[in-house]
Amino acid sequence: MGVEPVRPAVPAAPAVTAPAAPAVDPVQRALGNQWLGEQRDRDNPSSLPESDWTVGDRLEWEIRREQGLERGLSPTNTFLRAAFANTRNLAFGQYRTVRERHDYYDIISYALQSGKYAPAALRDIRFFEATAAVTGAPGIGSIETGLGHLVLRPETREVMFDINTELFELNMRVIHNLLFEWHEPRAPVAGGGRVDSLEFDAQMVENEQSTVQRFLARDPQRFTAEVRDQINGLLDPSSIKVYLSPSRPSFQWAIKALGVEQLDFRKFDHRRAIGYAEIHILRGLPYAAFERFLKERTAAPTK
Repeated sequence: MGVEPVRPAVPAAPAVTAPAAPAVDPVQRALGNQWLGEQRDRDNPSSLPESDWTVGDRLEWEIRREQGLERGLSPTNTFLRAAFANTRNLAFGQYRTVRERHDYYDIISYALQSGKYAPAALRDIRFFEATAAVTGAPGIGSIETGLGHLVLRPETREVMFDINTELFELNMRVIHNLLFEWHEPRAPVAGGGRVDSLEFDAQMVENEQSTVQRFLARDPQRFTAEVRDQINGLLDPSSIKVYLSPSRPSFQWAIKALGVEQLDFRKFDHRRAIGYAEIHILRGLPYAAFERFLKERTAAPTK
């Protein structure tokens, strides 16, 4: 018999490792599912109705947000799921405290500014980031803290809470339109043609402050001298009470641009200037840009 020639061994094919799946941001997945019309219950099983959420899940969002670990949020988080469901259904009553509304604004702001599902046209909106900031603690949310109870009279806290409630309903309606109807910034009152993000933010400031002005005109008896002085103290950069607010730089900018010694909460143009300052600061724009914007806006009729 012949001898079978020895053939060189064929090296085994290298093992193929599948590339790791990219991390999925749970906030963006929820937002994407809403826009794509998918059934979110497949990703977020829960025995609760989609409008409901637990305190633990809301606190999970707060912790993840504070640590910059939003992507580590559990995809089954009920507070996340409810934020989009309640916006779609305009379920304002699911958020009964300033802190709960602050966390809602915070999720919406994060969802609009980051991730692949947010339309590019919405990513430069900063108004809801500003709203999240001013409703936190320090901020309007301070009225629910021990320090707020110590420093502010009950009637002052009640006025601030009721204004916050009206503005929350106003803003959720606009957020609903942005997420589910417009998909681009538009004039928030008229819902007209597209505007750029800075114009949208400015009109939202005007929209809010017009609502506050109507509140003051409707219930003037609630805005006593004591209430006025306490709220104005929160707007005074030189007052210790300003430490209940996160907006000290915007107060300083508004005072300088308006040429006044002190801000007065009763005045529309003072509150509007604070709002304009805040959206410029969040954009990293210089004081000169804000001052120029305020002068141009003041000279033109309010939209």
